Parts: sequence; structure tokens; C-alpha cells
Amino acid sequence: MPESIERSAASGLVGQYFNSQGVAGEFRTRVLTRIDPNINFQWNNGSPDPVVPNDAFVVRWTGTITAPTTGLCTFYTTTDDGVRLWVNGQLLVDKWISQSPTTWSGSITLQQGQRYKLRMDYQEAGGGAMAMLEWQPSGQQRQVVPSSAFGVMTDADGNGWPDACSDCDGNGVVDAQEMLASTALDCNDNCVLDQCEIGQSATVGYWRFEEASGDVLDSSPSGLNGVPTGIVRSPDVAVSLVPATAQVNGRSVSLAANGSFLVNDAGGILASGGDSFTVEAWVRIGTLATGATAGARQALVQRKVLASGDKAADFIVYAQGGNMPSAGLRNYGKTSQFSGRELVLVFGNNGAASGSFWTVTSNLQISDTAWHYISVAVDGKNQEARFVIDDRVEFAAFADQGHVVVAAPLLVGAHTDSTGAINQRLRGSIDELRISSGLIEAPMLLSRSGSADCNGNGRPDGCDLANGTSYDCNGDGLLNECEADCNGNGQGDPCDIIGGQSQDCNQDGVPDECQLSGNDCDADGVPDDCQWSTQDCNENHIVDACEITANPGADCDGDAVLDYCQVNLDYLYRRDDGGAEFGIRSVGTHMAWMNQFRVTDNASVITAIDMEFVFMTELQPVQICIWSDPNNDGDPSDARALRVINTLAGPQGVIRRFECEDTFVGVNGASFFVGAIVSLAQTSYFPAALDVSGAPPLRKAWLVGASSVIDPDDLTANALEVTTIEESLFPGTWLVRGVALSAANDCNRNTILDSCDLAAGTSVDSNGNQLPDECEDCNDNNVLDGLDIASGTSVDCQQDGKPDECQLDGGDNDCDANDIPDVCQLVDHDCNRNRVVDACDIASGTSSDSDLTGVPDECEDCNRNGTLDSSDVVTGFSADCQSDLIPDECQLGDAPLEVEYAYDDGTRDGNYGVSGVADLIWLNACSTASGGETIGAIRVMLGNAFSGVTYRVGLWSDPNGDGIPDDAQVIVSVPAATEFANQNAFDTIQIPPTYVGPAGTSFFVGVIYRDEFGNQAPVGVDLSGTDLKTWIAIGTTVDPNNLSAATLYGYLTQADGLVRAYGFSGSLPYDCNQNQKPDGCDIADGTLTDIDGDGVPENCGTCASDLNHDGSVTGADLGRLLGDWGTNSASDINRDGVVNGADLGILLGDWGACN
Repeated sequence: MPESIERSAASGLVGQYFNSQGVAGEFRTRVLTRIDPNINFQWNNGSPDPVVPNDAFVVRWTGTITAPTTGLCTFYTTTDDGVRLWVNGQLLVDKWISQSPTTWSGSITLQQGQRYKLRMDYQEAGGGAMAMLEWQPSGQQRQVVPSSAFGVMTDADGNGWPDACSDCDGNGVVDAQEMLASTALDCNDNCVLDQCEIGQSATVGYWRFEEASGDVLDSSPSGLNGVPTGIVRSPDVAVSLVPATAQVNGRSVSLAANGSFLVNDAGGILASGGDSFTVEAWVRIGTLATGATAGARQALVQRKVLASGDKAADFIVYAQGGNMPSAGLRNYGKTSQFSGRELVLVFGNNGAASGSFWTVTSNLQISDTAWHYISVAVDGKNQEARFVIDDRVEFAAFADQGHVVVAAPLLVGAHTDSTGAINQRLRGSIDELRISSGLIEAPMLLSRSGSADCNGNGRPDGCDLANGTSYDCNGDGLLNECEADCNGNGQGDPCDIIGGQSQDCNQDGVPDECQLSGNDCDADGVPDDCQWSTQDCNENHIVDACEITANPGADCDGDAVLDYCQVNLDYLYRRDDGGAEFGIRSVGTHMAWMNQFRVTDNASVITAIDMEFVFMTELQPVQICIWSDPNNDGDPSDARALRVINTLAGPQGVIRRFECEDTFVGVNGASFFVGAIVSLAQTSYFPAALDVSGAPPLRKAWLVGASSVIDPDDLTANALEVTTIEESLFPGTWLVRGVALSAANDCNRNTILDSCDLAAGTSVDSNGNQLPDECEDCNDNNVLDGLDIASGTSVDCQQDGKPDECQLDGGDNDCDANDIPDVCQLVDHDCNRNRVVDACDIASGTSSDSDLTGVPDECEDCNRNGTLDSSDVVTGFSADCQSDLIPDECQLGDAPLEVEYAYDDGTRDGNYGVSGVADLIWLNACSTASGGETIGAIRVMLGNAFSGVTYRVGLWSDPNGDGIPDDAQVIVSVPAATEFANQNAFDTIQIPPTYVGPAGTSFFVGVIYRDEFGNQAPVGVDLSGTDLKTWIAIGTTVDPNNLSAATLYGYLTQADGLVRAYGFSGSLPYDCNQNQKPDGCDIADGTLTDIDGDGVPENCGTCASDLNHDGSVTGADLGRLLGDWGTNSASDINRDGVVNGADLGILLGDWGACN
């Protein structure tokens, strides 16, 4: 370029102004580009321009500077707020901070007359704003750098020459001079002449995916078509019109499970080798990275020899970077706290080490599954990368670590390892992929509207919009006059739709009236395809009303609903509540897990399986299976595969439906299984989602662990375990469901509605209940079930209209083989409430019956002292006035819940726990209230805990009375079993009535819990407000009598524990005279009288001074009082905390028989 032209370039610096609102100090959205004569601005509380906000903006000035003398030159920046200054690529000032007006300096040696590259970045965080750049050349005074020392230097077209020297229209006049002299227009102030901007691009590859099949065509002049593998063309597009070009966008490409395409670039057209380039596309990530791991990487494009490591890469662009920022020699940009979802740019430098590549990482990241525009560009001369996601822009400087120049293809949608095997696939879709040489300026990117000239008037469309000569009613960047007008009304279709003149039911941008040809079978003016979602129940793409009109027999009952859709409803076999608390793995290297069901209600054909996977890398091969149960015993040891679906798992934590061919699993009562088989390829895999909430049914959830591949037809081969989840770990049910065809409207499964069978006389309805008789004879005795029950031939313990013999489920619901459904026996014969009949617990060995009473031993320890009740009676430990082998103390009735000690509001807002096997003790500090000095019950609402787990509740004293349990001692504790774990319900546990002390006595009520598995969060808490009364002690082991020695000890600052105590005055329902003997025995031996024979004594015959409860105040009571003198005991008649003269006076006053 002749020097005369260079000298004619405008002086000053190019200033680019960005709105950084949202993230202070980031170059987000450029709102203004202009030439500033120098940097000497005092904006105070204002802004540089009306389009720039007063606060939260940044500026980048670039250009050249020429020194007037040779020698050391010192530069001074004075800014409010942050500043960075580079001269000749050397960072002289780096103060990217919020600050009041502050001056910083840096020096560099310059040569007289030589031009040096200069860049200054400035940020305004808030408040006042100013920016000034001064210098002191060698031998001169300090002053503001004058405009004459600066030269504009940008390279918008990436041609290697400064824009100041550009002549894009070839008229011999530098573009910058034409703009300044207004001899050529730049209507949008983007430093590109309008006549050059229209259609301008240094495009070297542009794959639009508009072809229906075959090769992926390159619409750029390069003609670099791609050879596809496994891709699917899709009408799901990011934008219907490409903003920068106004081209219609009809298709994208879905990469599905293994899609990619390869572009052979023999001429090296796409090569970078360290030069500037721009990659841009729209992407939709279907499966987001879940962490900064190698498996999370998703490559958009790579250019390298396929069978080579990344050190030989020209460049790689990642849409989800995974752990790539920490895998190479050096990383620039974002340097920590990686999510795995960041945009990452990779360059190889072919060093000796296998990791001889370096990265530039953006703070911008894709964090949802919607379409997003992304661009990754490199400014090779200024050593800077620019990242764009939608309207967010970020710049990241780097120090070039070297590049490779290599003849290599471009791989799109995937990456290859050093062997050439494809990995790190982009799991989603791509639209409008373009690669350009040079750093394409932001106004020229595909996502930026305005650079097209759809009406051919010689001005960019953006300028037509800005000056009001044209409009854009739908904001898609295409002028109204350029939009389609299918109905010929002189107005663009989008404007018709937005203005309400036309409807667009399928939201495809085309008015409905233009889509009725062959698409409005019922002539209602609505396209058929818009009615399919609600009026095409059989999903055959024919509106139901039209199908019925064409074939009236398809609606036998004339209700305007296709019969097919009424006899093919879903019936769901399900045990879970929809939420998984845990992920489970078996022993061994391979695992199968399955739920067992029995066919009910004639729903005998499985059409799909719903299941959830957790804690396993997505897209792992899995087998979804349906198994029969040949011996019908509910045990899968002999199971045979009826259907195997080979598919891929994922996404994690989502219940996904796997459709299958119709699979018959048997008649009513037949046992079958649904589940999955996977390889436990990594030790971190815990793929089986388990629901442990509520009361999971037993022997329904099975798992198989094996040392090698599991054969679906022989689950026991190589098996290390075949067991139920409760036998292996704890009760629960898998999130696995069977979807069957319901027989609700076609009980006899003849594909005809029951109502039509009855109307036609094909079936009889003797009892007039609108059901064919053949569907109401479950025991096949040719008598209606209702008549069997009414006549007494059959019993119906559940009163559901079905004979009991039809509900035994092949023994699953009749464990003791007494022909009575277990569910009917649980009320009176399930004392341990484990949902198993007591006799079956004893028969299976789950429970012991030492005294041969037919009752599990754990239910015969009413006083919870660890000894059988009968033994307590025989040894004399407990009285048994009724001779029924039940200790008297257990027959006095439950303590009344008269005084409640609670801080919570009754709602569980959260669960607390620890990671690892541990003891947890949490307790509330309380003070006794009058009338509630004796505690008789404790209520606990547990958090995330397993059903049926044993824990303890108890009361603690507070020796020093300060409400802090560092000295707390257990007064009483009793065992309990979780009944309502992970539900908003309290377990109520009766405890031996325990006198705590007079009103005002400090005590604690709490829970002692052992987390045997280290993965529970059992502490249920109320987060609505805290009283600072809940204390917690956690450790590998915790001594209940030495809580302060626990690893973690203190009170909860943000929560109240869901633990309550209940006090009463001391009188139990069936011990009115408080002598620890049931009132019935007192009546029998004459201690109490029951004149009317109702079992309730007329006069309890006791009084407060009757300390031995014999009905009279005598010397025996006096002796007891004197023996307790000075203590806090039951002899403290007036409940003032001490036995003293006041109590003696009351006793003497009550001397004699109690009234």
C-alpha cells in the first residue's frame, strides 16, 4: 500500500463502546463505534453518547501511536473506574478495578517516527466517569496525547490491512476518508461502507443444511461439501430467516446419537495456522454437560488429521468445553470454577508432550436446551479471542503458544482421538454453520440483522428501519415489503398474523387461510394439522370427526369419539411416587433391576415401559426388558424375556418412556417383571433410581448383580446376587413402570366398547351395572361376583365387590395360605406394622416368637425394656393383676396429649444430614409448663430416611438449667421404627410417663438416629422461622450422655427440628388413683368402687398427699415424704421443686381417708 495513502488515513483512535449491564467490566453488547481524536473525557455522571448507559459501560480504543522522539516514554492513565493500557503489545497499566479518579503510569522505549500498536480498555462501574491518556516522550513535557500522534487502525474485513487503508469499493479513495468527508455512506456507523456491507463476508465455508438428503452442501464459493454420517435433517430451525442475509431457513441438522459430517479440505481453504478466523452457528444442546469432565466435552468443529492427538489440531471449537480448559499446556480467559458448559477454543502447537495444546475459555456458556447463536473468532494480530452467545459478547486476550499448519479435513459435530475414533460428539442440533477468514466484525455476523438489502435500494435494511423508510412488524430483521404475502392482500404474512387479520394456529408464520388446500377435511376453516393435537386421538393424522364421517362404524355409541381410542387407554403399573431418593448399584460389573407386578383388570398387554436412570453417563447402552414369571411366584430367578429393547440411557433424572411392540404378559393374576440391564462400566455408576418414601411394598423390587454380561433369558447365570432391595439394603421401589392397554371400556377385550356389546345383545348385563356379565365372574363359577358375595359363597373382606379368592395374587397377597387377602389381615395381625402378616413374619424367620403366642416378640415388649412381657410377669419384674401375661404398666392407657412442647409449624421444609456413616442426635430445648410436668409421648417428623429403620427417642435432663445440652443426661429413651419417613406426617411414640420437674424445669426432647448407609438426611426441619432451640450432635459415634464431645455440635440457626414432647398432669386414663394398677383390678379387689358397673370408678379415692396411692394419707405416706426430704421427687406435693415443710403441712392437713 503506498505510503501516501497510509498518511492520508484519519488521525485519532477507533472507540468501541459496549453496554456491560448485568456483568460489570465485560465487553457484552457494542452500542457505538466512532473515531475519537484523543482520550480526554470527563463524563461525570453522564455518558459518552445517548446510546451508551450512564453506568456499567466499557470502551475499547485501538489504533497506532507515533513517538516524536527516541527514548523512554512514560504513559499516564487517569480514570474512574478501571483501565488497561497496551503499547506495542506490552501491558503497561493493569488496574481493572472500581476506583475514584486515580493516575497510574508505565514506561516503554520508543523510536522517533515509528508507529506502534496501541490499545486502551476502560470500564465504568457506577457513579462518576472519566478517562484521560497522557504521555511524556523522552525530553518533552507531560501532556494529553494529541490527536496527531494517533492513527486509526482496525481490520474489520480481516484482509491484513488497517481499515484506515481500506478501499472496499475500489474507487482509489480510502474508505475512512470517504466516511469522514461524507462522500460515501455508513448509515449504521459500523466502519463499513454501505455499498460494501450489503452481502459482504469473507466466507470460506457456509453449510446451511437446506438440502433434504445427500451431502451437506457448502453455499460459499469454496464448494466444500460435507459427507454426512448418521445426521437427520429437521424442520426444527433456530430462525426462520437468517438475520444477516434475509435468507429463508427451512432445515437444521440433528446429530442424533452418532451424527457428524466430514469436509475434505485438500486446498487448505479452511486452515487457520494462527491467522484470524470466525466460526459461527446456531446450536441446540440436547444433553447439557453436568460437570467439567472429559465425558462432558461436545465439539462443534475440529480441523486436524483425524488419527492424531489434539496437539496436532489447527483449531477445535467446543460448544460444551467439559474439562478441556485444564487438560492442555495453558489456558486463557476463564481460569477457574468451570461448569463444563463454557465455549472453549483449542489450538495445538505440536510440542513433544501429548498435551501440547492450549485453550482459550469463555465465561459465556450454554446452560439450557434452547437454540443459541454462538460465534468463536480469533484476532491473530492482536492475540485476542471473541466469544458470542446470542447478544452477549466477551473478549479474551491470550499469549500465542504456537500453531500447526496441517493439511486436514474439517469434522463437524464431533471430535476424534489419536486413533481416529470419533468421540466428544455434540449431542444436539446445528443450524447455519459458517466459517470466515478474518475477524468478522459484530455487525456482519449471521445473527445481526441489517446488513442485507432485501428491497434492493442500495441501503442496508437496518438503515431503512432506522430512518423510518421501512418497517419490520415482527422484528425478524426482514422488511415488511420483503415478507411473503400468501393471501395477496398487499401486507406481509407476519404482519397479518401479528395484527390479527389472520390466524396462525401452528405458529409457522403462514396464515391459516393459505394452508387449507387438502388440509381442512371438516371445512371449519382450521387446518387439519392444527387439530391433530386435540382431535386425533389415534394419532393417524386424520381429524377424528372426518374419520367418523367416512366410517360411522368407528363410533358405535355415537358419542363423537372413536371407539379405538376408548378401548386403547393406558393402564399404568406403578409403585413409586415419582421421586427418587437414591441411586443404587449391585455387586459385580453388571446389574439388572426390575419391579414385579401381577396382571389386574385384564390389562394384559404391555405397550411401553417408563423408567428413570440416575448417576450414570448419559447415552450408555441399556436393555429395557419385560419378563414373564413361569412359576408365578414373584421371584425372577426363573424369569424369561418376553421383550428386549436395546437402547441408550438418559437423560439422567428424567422419567422416560420406551415404546415397545405389544407384549402379552398373561391373564389376571399372572406375575411379570419390567426393568433394565446395564454394565456398571464405572465405579461411579449408581444407575437404578429408588423411591424409599412412604411404605414401599415388600418383595416387589428385585436386583441382580453379576460378574459378566447378564443374559435377559437367564438372570441367574454368573449372578453374584439375586435379591430384593429390602434384603440387600432397605425397603424401596424402583422408578420402573409398565404401561398397558386398559380394559376399562372393553372389559372382555373383544375390541368393542362394552356399551356397544350390551346394546347389540352380544353381552348380557343381568345386574344393570353397565358391565357385561362375563367380566364379573372372576372365579369362573358362572355366578356373578356380586351374587357370590351376597349369598355368602364368597367373602369380600375389602368390600370392593370382588371375591377374596380372586385377590390372592397367586399367593403374593395370601402369605399364610388361609384364603384371606393379606391386606385384610394387616389391621389386626401386623403388630410391627411392616405390612406383613405376623404369622408370615414368624414363619419366614423375620420375627421370633419365643413364647409361642403367635405374636412376634418385638410386639410383646410393651414397656420397651428389652424383655418379653411374659418374662417380666413370670420373673416378678412387672405386676399382672389380670393374669393375662401383660404387665400392668402397659394397661393404664396412653398418656393424654395435654401440653405440647413444640417450635415447628407442622410442615417439613427441608432435610438435614451428613455424608458418611454417622450417629445423629438432634433435640429441642424446652421448659416444663404447669399441668405438663410429666411427659408421656414424643412426636417426630423424619426427613429423608428409610422406611422401617429403628431409631430412638428420648428425654434429657439439663443439670445446670441453662438450656444448653452440653451437660444433658438421658432420663428415658425408647426404640421406635420409621413409619412416615420422608412424608409430612409425625411418628407418635408413647414413652413411660416420666416426671421431669416442676413448672419451669429445663429439659430436652430429641432423637437418636444411626445412619448406617451414610446417604440419608433424616433430620426433618421447619425453615419458616427459627427459635434457636434445636441442637444437633453428629459424629462417627455419639454418646447420648456426652453430646459436647461430638464432631459437630451446636444449635441450628436457620431451622426448628420437627420434634415435639407432650406432657400431662400425671393421671393415665385407666389408673385414676395413680397406683400403677389398672382401675379394673382396683375395682375387682375393692380398692375402688364401681357402683353402676360401667368399669369406671365413681371415686378414685386418692389425693395429692396419698403418695402410695392406697386411698388414705397415713404414716406410710409420711415416712415416704420424710425419706425424700430436700429432693425434687414425687413427694414434692406442691410441685415447687423441693420436698420441704410446705409439703409436710399439706400432708398433715390431708390426714385420713381421701375424699
